[in-house]
Amino acid sequence: MEVMKTYLGEDVALVSVMAGNNEIGTIQPVKEIAKLAHEVGAYIHTDATQAIGKIPVSMQSWDVDYLSLSGHKFYGPKGIGVLAIKAKSPHTPLVHGGHQEGGESEQELIIPHQLLVSGLQPLLLNVILRKRARNSGLSGKC
Repeated sequence: MEVMKTYLGEDVALVSVMAGNNEIGTIQPVKEIAKLAHEVGAYIHTDATQAIGKIPVSMQSWDVDYLSLSGHKFYGPKGIGVLAIKAKSPHTPLVHGGHQEGGESEQELIIPHQLLVSGLQPLLLNVILRKRARNSGLSGKC
């Protein structure tokens, strides 16, 4: 953590950390890293692919802006992944959709629905409900 602090400054826009390492088993202190990143105005991304199912994973408790997962690591189909984005965190979609999806591609909802079949209901249901609430103007209620 001390070494990381020396690299953090106002010129850092994004910090990305692997929550759990698949080769040596290191678990990073994501919550503490997120706090340091936010103190300098940086966004935080964590790849939680190796951590999911082994340690508690929560965007909310870790206070991360972006969280990614790969489905094949927890019995989902290969090639399916998730990028969960905290409300109001900047992002630019690669594929733009119509106004019925808040300007985002309808394909962004298809992937979470496929993963629900793979047993990720608690994690992804929250993501889907928040997106629907945000699109309907109920984001403060979810």
